[in-house]
Amino acid sequence: MTTVAQTSASPRLATAPRPRSRWRWLSRCALALSAVLWTAGSTFAQDGRATYERGVAALQEGEAERALTLFRAALDAEPHPDHALALAATLQQTGELTEAIALYERLLAGEFGAIGDAMRAAAERARALAEEGRASLRVTGPVGTVVEVDGEPRERLGEHPLELRLDPGEYRVRGRTNDGTTEVFVLTLGGSEVRSIELPAVEPTERVVVAPLAEAPPPESPPVRRSRGPWIVMGLALAPLAVGITTAVLYQRRIDRADAAPSLLAAEPDIRDAERFGPIATASFALAGALALTGLVWALVDRRRVDEGAVSLRLAPTGLLVDGTF
Repeated sequence: MTTVAQTSASPRLATAPRPRSRWRWLSRCALALSAVLWTAGSTFAQDGRATYERGVAALQEGEAERALTLFRAALDAEPHPDHALALAATLQQTGELTEAIALYERLLAGEFGAIGDAMRAAAERARALAEEGRASLRVTGPVGTVVEVDGEPRERLGEHPLELRLDPGEYRVRGRTNDGTTEVFVLTLGGSEVRSIELPAVEPTERVVVAPLAEAPPPESPPVRRSRGPWIVMGLALAPLAVGITTAVLYQRRIDRADAAPSLLAAEPDIRDAERFGPIATASFALAGALALTGLVWALVDRRRVDEGAVSLRLAPTGLLVDGTF
């Protein structure tokens, strides 16, 4: 559970005296710099100039937030040194020193165009005043702790204290490790103030190990019964077999009688009968054999289907189909 600790009550918090008069002097310097900006006579794009002049008017009327919006719009419309200097000075006046310092550095680096000696000197002086006006927060604690300011990770603690340069204002500071987060320090920092805090160690929380779920046994398949089809097919083979045997006997008798006939004319009726019975016997035996072989194969396949459940045999209009793995 996160604990909110007020810095005034924390035994690990050290506070340096606030130089209030110095901060008021820095504010007056920012106002003086703004007055210098109002008298700038540079030439730039019409849209940017009009927006810039509206920002100057808003600043004169004490509407600093509105002036910030107008100066930002002017800088977007025309990246001109006067626009950048006006925006940086207004940011410095409203206490947004970190952003103002970054803008001064871009201006001095020539990002918005060449600047004269007077503007360079003014920007360098304003940047130095803004740097002096920032608060300094020194953080110590367990090595490797990530310091978060208002929920945003900054840097990781090492063996030496971590010094953060922050604008004047209120902050919520805490540490984060792999085991969790520390208590939250609520700080109100003034201009040029130096503050120190010590982040405590994070006690590891008990980690619950969830055992993996046991695998459910595969569902039992219903028992597979043997089909009666093979035996029916083999039983059907008996009928053509009987026909084949009968016609074969008649064929042999006609052949024997034809052989015993005294003449070919007397044997002719028996020969005609033999020629009729012979094909019938042959076809009957062939049909009986085919049915018997089909029933035998079906019986073997059905037995494997019962044992492994991977083979099936079914009748189709085009014939006998066998499905499965062999």
